[in-house]
Amino acid sequence: LLEKRKDVSETTRKGIDAMVLQMQGYSGTDIAEKYDVKPNYVAACISRARKHLMNDRKFVNAVR
Repeated sequence: LLEKRKDVSETTRKGIDAMVLQMQGYSGTDIAEKYDVKPNYVAACISRARKHLMNDRKFVNAVR
């Protein structure tokens, strides 16, 4: 997942980072506090990252 941080927008990169933090047990609110942003911004970043990742066939095949 961290390899996918290359060559993406800042928002997508933050979304990937937030996804990693969620997998480590952090909540959206925890992540928002860490980045000093609102929780809905974290959710938007995650949504954009998810969309980007789901459009990458190689990534999707790797995680299935």
